[in-house]
Amino acid sequence: MQYTRTGWLALWLLLLGSGGCTWDAEYVVARFEVTPVNWDTLRVAVTFGHLPRFGKPQGAEPEQVEVFAFDGAYDTLYAGQGPLIPIPDARLASREQVLVEVCGTFGRQRVCEQQALTASPKRLHVRPEITYPERGRLEQGRYAFEAEVERQTFGADVWEPIPWTRPVRGHLLAYLDGQREQAIRIPFTRPEGRFDLTRYPAYRDYRYALDTRLLDEEEVVIRFDVWAGLGEEVEPVASVEKHIRPKTRAERTYDVASFAEQAATQILDRLGVEERRRVRAYIDGWEYNKLNRRYRIEVEVQWGGSAFGRGRYRLNGLLEVGEDGQDGRFTVLRSNRRAEHRWEEVLKAPVLALDPMVLEVEDVMETTPEAGAGAAVGR
Repeated sequence: MQYTRTGWLALWLLLLGSGGCTWDAEYVVARFEVTPVNWDTLRVAVTFGHLPRFGKPQGAEPEQVEVFAFDGAYDTLYAGQGPLIPIPDARLASREQVLVEVCGTFGRQRVCEQQALTASPKRLHVRPEITYPERGRLEQGRYAFEAEVERQTFGADVWEPIPWTRPVRGHLLAYLDGQREQAIRIPFTRPEGRFDLTRYPAYRDYRYALDTRLLDEEEVVIRFDVWAGLGEEVEPVASVEKHIRPKTRAERTYDVASFAEQAATQILDRLGVEERRRVRAYIDGWEYNKLNRRYRIEVEVQWGGSAFGRGRYRLNGLLEVGEDGQDGRFTVLRSNRRAEHRWEEVLKAPVLALDPMVLEVEDVMETTPEAGAGAAVGR
């Protein structure tokens, strides 16, 4: 093994610059080069040297040579003898650090050297689909992402698609148009899922601003910015708009009818009424309070008796419930003797707390289809 004068000089400088402990290390890595063949293969060239306490430096052949490659998290990508190292580049983030280490064994001494490179530049394309509000509920929604990953072709400014099996992580920013500083941050680690805005601290201010605009009968633009990446860092990759408007009278009438029917079913369940063939529920009137977002519905529930109405049970009461179907209660105002006796026998108190009810109308407040703009990130 021959060394050039420059090579030996570099070897001497390496040893002299390491301090007093240098003379305990008789063997060193004299030359270590890592050359990318392509994004998926590296070539390693290494030579070792022996520096005696006295005399000229000499080349040395180790008993064993080991080559390792690690990703940015220091997980092992390769362990072997080289000189060619396969790298799973398609699994690495854009420009993720790849650390190559070579070690030589000389008896009880082991000498190592490291060199860092980067994985290929990659970029991410995301096509988001966001449903909001879900089933008319302004605190709930769901998302689904289609993601494509490309990497730059080795040695050229051309991009090629690659398979990507690692999760695409990131977050959504939900906010009213013009109020991005009050955005709700919704993290995600899966390509699809649901979200509940009430779980986040910024929801109260968001909902107050939204309700204020809806009270003024305004159409409101809600923006969902998608931030995602192939590693720890994320960038904006897409944006979706949702146009929300106040419900019409016809839509609220549908909600009222649905709530009245569900409330009647719960009342009969609590009273233990099993025969349901002649059950009727009538709405005598209703109103909606914009300030507290609650309905007041005058409901009459009838059941039992003959087909001509003889012997029927009749309950008249006030149904109060939030527009989301929550916190419902039914207060008996008047009833015939049969119904009054049944109520007092089973339920006793004049006010019955109701279980949450389902809002039947889906997406009634969305006025236009979503419009998303995708972007590529990671280069």
